[in-house]
Amino acid sequence: MATDREIVLEQAIVALLSEAKDAGSDLATIGEKAKIGIAGNKEYTWVSPDHKVGVLDAIDYLVGRIG
Repeated sequence: MATDREIVLEQAIVALLSEAKDAGSDLATIGEKAKIGIAGNKEYTWVSPDHKVGVLDAIDYLVGRIG
């Protein structure tokens, strides 16, 4: 079961991505770049290697949800 924090974060991310899409952003490209950044340890990456697969899956889920 999701925690309140997880629910709030997911709603915020979905809202941001929805507005980005409405503004003309290519979410598929952004999602792929974010996945490359996570895998490549860009400066915004703080998760351990154990969590990276889950993060990559979450990006796919979120981009797919907004579509």
